[in-house]
Amino acid sequence: MRAARILWIWLLASAPGAAWADGPATERPYTWQSYGAGAPMSGTVAYDLGVGTRNSRFFGADGVEQGVRLRFQPWRGLAFEAFGGALLHPDHAARGAGAFDVVGRALWQEAAGVDLDLGAGYGFDYRERHVLRARAVLGRTFGAVDVRLGGALEVPLSGQGDAADVSLTLGASLRVTPWWRQGIELAGEDLEGLWEDEEAEGGAKLLFGPTAYFTLGGAVELRLNLAAVYAPPSAGARAGTGAETWGLLGRASVAYTFGGPGD
Repeated sequence: MRAARILWIWLLASAPGAAWADGPATERPYTWQSYGAGAPMSGTVAYDLGVGTRNSRFFGADGVEQGVRLRFQPWRGLAFEAFGGALLHPDHAARGAGAFDVVGRALWQEAAGVDLDLGAGYGFDYRERHVLRARAVLGRTFGAVDVRLGGALEVPLSGQGDAADVSLTLGASLRVTPWWRQGIELAGEDLEGLWEDEEAEGGAKLLFGPTAYFTLGGAVELRLNLAAVYAPPSAGARAGTGAETWGLLGRASVAYTFGGPGD
């Protein structure tokens, strides 16, 4: 069943869609990055589905994460985001999680040569930890090519797990058509495991794979990602395997944006 879900996501991520129209003024084509820019006085509702995500992997390989994400954009460079999710696993009772973030654009490419987005927020994860979060994304667009480098820091308030979790992300995408942007993403999770002897999440991990981003009618966005998950030998030893380990992660998100200029 899990293999069938991953195969479905892979096929969709690799093939172009049909009858799609021009995209929204501000696109969000990456899985692990969020921007502060958007259409003023607009709102977005998104449904997310994930298999093998970082949070679900903590409970085993077969967990399915799904959630609803809300975004309100009062100004062009400031947004408020809220998330509520549920983790479904055959060997565990359902678990809930939530988060609230404020994200804004501090620099704009047209004025500074690069885009810089900063965000901060609070989360309650599936392990029942209260977490403070901070993140930054630096990016630039070169014609049809877009490149983004991001970093995130999570600090648990409950004293459980690591003192802090560090991650880095890199995304690049090419506009293939007005409605299709094809990209690739790389991410390093729990990087503090590279220098800490004890790491609660099992050590550092590297994720890499394709991301396809489609838009429909300027209001609907579809994002599909499939990534390989690699844990180096040191992380495998912490997890009890004593060797490097591989896994798969699949994510899908569909979002609808309403309001903004012209509505």
